[in-house]
Amino acid sequence: TSTRKTIGVLVGHTTPVVSLSFAPRGDRLVSAGARFNREGRPKRGELLIWDTAGSSAIRSLESAPFQRDPRGYLAVDWSPSGRTIAAACGDNTVRLWNADSGAPGYVLEGHAARLWALAFSPDGSRIASAGEDRSIRIWNHATGALIAILKGHSATVRGISFSPDGKRLVSCSGDHNTASHMSASEVKLWDLTTLQEVLTLRQSSAFANQVAFSPDGRRIATADADSHVTLWDAAPASEELVQYRQGLALVRSRFARSPRPALEQVRNELRADATIGEALRAAALAIAEEEERLEYEERAREIGSQLLRVPMFREEAIESVMRDPTIDATLKKPVIRFLESEPEKPQALARAARATARQPRATPEAYTLALKRARAAYRLVPIDHSFKTTLGMALHRARLHDESLTVLTESTGTSGDEQVSPLDWAYLALVQAARGKSAEAAQALEKARELMRLPEWSRDVEALAALEEAGSAVSRGNVPVERRPVSGR
Repeated sequence: TSTRKTIGVLVGHTTPVVSLSFAPRGDRLVSAGARFNREGRPKRGELLIWDTAGSSAIRSLESAPFQRDPRGYLAVDWSPSGRTIAAACGDNTVRLWNADSGAPGYVLEGHAARLWALAFSPDGSRIASAGEDRSIRIWNHATGALIAILKGHSATVRGISFSPDGKRLVSCSGDHNTASHMSASEVKLWDLTTLQEVLTLRQSSAFANQVAFSPDGRRIATADADSHVTLWDAAPASEELVQYRQGLALVRSRFARSPRPALEQVRNELRADATIGEALRAAALAIAEEEERLEYEERAREIGSQLLRVPMFREEAIESVMRDPTIDATLKKPVIRFLESEPEKPQALARAARATARQPRATPEAYTLALKRARAAYRLVPIDHSFKTTLGMALHRARLHDESLTVLTESTGTSGDEQVSPLDWAYLALVQAARGKSAEAAQALEKARELMRLPEWSRDVEALAALEEAGSAVSRGNVPVERRPVSGR
């Protein structure tokens, strides 16, 4: 039985780790790291092999041990034989290495954009790769030759997986967009004998970024950007399943009319329909009630999801539902159940907190709410550097200077300078000025100015405004009129 104890922590990466793969025997592990610039492009990366028994790095692939690679590695997989490691790279290629010696092998070229997904077939004879050019390429592992290109996705392909028998491939896709922050997901199943698409499954809530077959090949699991895991039936359709699908199509066609008919009306129509057999009628009548329940749940989920995109806490969202006269009374309970089951959205809370915290003349009440939101966002995702910066900003506005100093000092001391922005240093300068520490404030201000000279920051409006405010505070050499500190807890 599992003891749930940590066996070891593998330390050595200087970039965020984005992909992992065990060797078939489990004695080694390969990890891929990538650092991205402000435009979201990979700027450097690392690929390390670890001894899992000793919890130590054996080697860094491609270059001298542990030396950074500017391409960035976005996906990695170990071949079933254990002899080859493949990585999807930031330069739109797939690169292979000898897993024992670290010697580089083939470079598979042909994709027109960066890759996000990579997988060996179960027998190790093929490699599949996919990414932002929306295509899936199948390669011969032994020769590096291109076998096939599968096309049909309408967005970035983010996950691929071979079936256990190697005869099918499943892929998932989706992208961010400016309207709703994410597009619907497509999950496609491919027959690798005919190289044809077998079926397409769609999710409307958020794009899927990972996909996998079950060991028996009868199910597919997808993980999406909205914190959900969805299971799909991948088995050939049985006679019962065919009848169920026919009944489902029949029921949905009856409900699809506008205005949507009541459940009892659909039931009566199904009972009176002389064109359908008794077995199909019985199936359709059972499905109708379930469809009505699912429709209510889906509408409740849509309302609840919309509320959670607004920067409010769960209790505020629930109270809003209870007061809202436009929400049907029969829907309120399902919406509240959904809200109680869903985590709060830290991104929305952090965005709202930051929008207030960067204003030097907001009201104390606004700063109190901003701090409450910033604390909640950082509590939910403590590894997000921008959330820590936002918390430091909000603490400063709430006049909790000692706590703000602690947070911003940690923020500016983060390992990996790419995460630290002029904003961190500018607010640290503001905090030190407010505490009457003129020398420390001047030093922090100079650090902020140094970073602002870099091309990626020179036009950042938020950082420029913070730098101007910090410069004024340091030049005055005194503290603005103090308000009573607020907790925002």
